Amino acid sequence: MIVASTYGLSRYTYGLFVPAIRHDFDLDQATVGAIGSASYLGYLLATLVSPLLVRRFSPRLPIIVGGMTATLGMLMIALACNPMWLALGVTLAGCSPGLAYPPLSDAIKQLCRAEKQSRYYAIINSGTSFGVMVSGPLALIAGPRWQLAWLCFAFIALIATLWNLLIMPGYTRAEGNKKSADKEHSGSSRDCQEPMLVLLKRKLKDGAVRRLLLGALLFGLVTSVYWTFLLN
Repeated sequence: MIVASTYGLSRYTYGLFVPAIRHDFDLDQATVGAIGSASYLGYLLATLVSPLLVRRFSPRLPIIVGGMTATLGMLMIALACNPMWLALGVTLAGCSPGLAYPPLSDAIKQLCRAEKQSRYYAIINSGTSFGVMVSGPLALIAGPRWQLAWLCFAFIALIATLWNLLIMPGYTRAEGNKKSADKEHSGSSRDCQEPMLVLLKRKLKDGAVRRLLLGALLFGLVTSVYWTFLLN
C-alpha cells in the first residue's frame, strides 16, 4: 500500500487532474510544467536523503516519513486555495516515493526469509500499478470536483502509513551500532560503511553504472512529459 500511495497516487496522479486544475486556478502551460517539475525535484532530493536516514536510524523511519509526506502533500493539494499552496502540496507529495521506496529492500530483508524476498519485492513493486488503477476511475468520477479525489488519496496514504508504522521493523541506536559492527566482520560492509559521496564517486567509475544512469535519465525525461501533459 505504501508504494501505491507514494508512487501511484502522490507522484503520478497530478497529470490526470491538470485540465481541471488549470481551469480552477487559471494556470498557463508554463506554470503547469513548473509545478510538475517541482514534484520531480522533490523526488530527486528525497531519494538522496533516504539512504542517509536508513544508515542513521532504520528503514522504518524514511518509510513512515514518506507516507506522512504523501498524506500531507495530497491533503494540501485537496485544500489548496491558490497556485502557491498547490505547488507546495505537489512538491511535498512528490518527495514521498523518494523517501519511502529505497528502504523497502532493507525492510524486506528484515521481515522475510531469504527464499521469499524476491517474491515479496516483486509484489511491492506492483503497488504503483494499483495506485494508478485507483486514481484513474476516481479522476473520472470526481470530474470538476477534483479536490474530493485528492482527499480520498490522502486518506488512502494515511491508512498505508499507519499500517507500515505497525509492521515495519525498527531498532534502537545501540542495536543499529551492533548491526554495523556485525557487518564489518561479515566482509560485506564496504558499501554500508563508506560515506555516501565517496561511494557515489567510486560507483560512477564503473561504465555499466554510468550507462544505467544515462538510460534512467533519458527514461525520466520522456515519461515526465507524458505524466504531466498527457491529458492536457
